[in-house]
Amino acid sequence: MAQPKDVRGIVIKCFSSQKMKPGQEPSSKRDVIIVNEEKKLLILTLWNYINENEGNTLDQIVETGPMIFAMRVKVTTFYGQSLSTSSSSAILINPQLQNWYTNSRTGIKELLEKQTYKDTDILLPPPQERDILPIGKTITRMKNGKPTWIKGTLNFPRQDRSFTQIGCATCLKPVVADVKWIITCSACKKQSKVQLMSRAIIEIDDGTSSIAASISTPEIEKFIKLDPNDIKDAEENVEKSYAPDEQKKSRPKKCLVVSNLVSMNLIMNSSILIGLRMTLLLGPPSYGKTILLLAVGGKFAKELKY
Repeated sequence: MAQPKDVRGIVIKCFSSQKMKPGQEPSSKRDVIIVNEEKKLLILTLWNYINENEGNTLDQIVETGPMIFAMRVKVTTFYGQSLSTSSSSAILINPQLQNWYTNSRTGIKELLEKQTYKDTDILLPPPQERDILPIGKTITRMKNGKPTWIKGTLNFPRQDRSFTQIGCATCLKPVVADVKWIITCSACKKQSKVQLMSRAIIEIDDGTSSIAASISTPEIEKFIKLDPNDIKDAEENVEKSYAPDEQKKSRPKKCLVVSNLVSMNLIMNSSILIGLRMTLLLGPPSYGKTILLLAVGGKFAKELKY
């Protein structure tokens, strides 16, 4: 578990306080947005007595841009990276740095409107080379829950599940729901819409070892320039192209080609070619589907003339 951190920043927004888990031990929380001198916005979640005391005070004076010192707060992975108080945390409200906040107010307002506190490119900038460790030495470290920076070649192994899933539109955590529903998310505890998201299993190899990871919206769109709805429609069209008895005997193979990955890879798991566009490949037996896929993947036998 990551060690608690001490942070300071200017509070620029307070959300409403929420009552949690009705019928059980009463608790409450409130999210506030803080910004530091580097103009990085973060969500800080205030729980229980801190919410009821310092949270209410901050809500009343937030327009003045109060500065806080938050001691012994936890780093969490909600929205990529955020902060949360615990029973050992403390908040000191000390409205300083007023000149800096006044001079930076316009730029900070733009960052708030863009919701940069949910942007992993800003929250998790590229690490220093010294912070990157070999995968072979970090697997045990990651099993113990310690965050680690790794670097390697990205590959797609065989995919035995759908390339899409349903997630909370607020925190992007997976949920079991219909895209038309309004839910109370069990992860972020907020009432939210749900959305269709892309997902895939990737393999990262740096020569010392390899590790599998799950990647989903929005990070996967940096590699696969496709809308999740397009992928969902293509998967459904493939299934509809085969009779029910054929689907049971042998599920149609899928081939996912992603042209803008670090290294190009083929996944023999579907009849779809996905690059910058999507194409459905169907045809009777012995009509050249395999030859075409081999040609796309550069896997022709040396003795084959073409």
